[in-house]
Amino acid sequence: MKTFFKILLLAAVVTSCDDVEPTIFHGDDPAEQTFLSFSSGTYSLPIERDATGTSTITLSVSTIATTDRTYNIEVIAGTANPATYSVPASVTVPAGEYLATFDLTGADNGLVDDVIKSFQIKLSEADITDESLGFAEATINVYEVCPLQSPFLGVYKVSSDSALFNANPFGDNTNIVLEEGSNPYERTFVANGYVGYGSAQRIAINFQCDYLNLGNAINTQVGCGEEDEDGNPISIWFEPADREDRASYNTFNDANFTMRFIENARGACEAPSPLNSATFVKQ
Repeated sequence: MKTFFKILLLAAVVTSCDDVEPTIFHGDDPAEQTFLSFSSGTYSLPIERDATGTSTITLSVSTIATTDRTYNIEVIAGTANPATYSVPASVTVPAGEYLATFDLTGADNGLVDDVIKSFQIKLSEADITDESLGFAEATINVYEVCPLQSPFLGVYKVSSDSALFNANPFGDNTNIVLEEGSNPYERTFVANGYVGYGSAQRIAINFQCDYLNLGNAINTQVGCGEEDEDGNPISIWFEPADREDRASYNTFNDANFTMRFIENARGACEAPSPLNSATFVKQ
């Protein structure tokens, strides 16, 4: 095991893939700068086999307005077949509100399988004037799911050992609470990337028909003090396991399960990127 002499908190790093709570920066003073953002940079659109699926997207603004505010939504094609998803043309934040939600819908149409395919959505630049932007663009992952036969909710004890560093990913027999995410096939929990280092963030798990996986890339917000060529701190990232390395689970039994993920996926600390796993045991 490679030992960390010191894991440094990278306070300047802003994570780009984890969920963020909608934040009100300036309250009800419309003269102040408005912060505009989707609640995440990555969402899942799970589609039931031979059926449909829905995922709810949240848009937040930091200032209140006396009139409705409408933002057009653009779709950037990717690997997902356009015949499998539908995106509304716009989203409206009602007068006097800080939040708006809209649904992405999907249909199997015999075109969706367990291989994750994606497309992107973005707020139209033509509708953005003086707003400061957070997540103005988001990746949508489309994949096939089957109904869960157990809840996979509540208090779990999570444990994981690093293959590289003297710290534990997600938990060292730590209690966490699994909650439903933005769709019925996503579970989320709040934890640090490494126990005792970085800051807590919301982490997603995607449940598919036969397998589960880390929902999105996670910036652990810790590293070894390295910087890239632009002087930005280099941190350790966790990323979903490759398709062939995903962990299976028993949909009828939520007493325990294992999630695999790639630790140090981007090669920080001059260390390799091994496959790792976290074990969840219901309490």
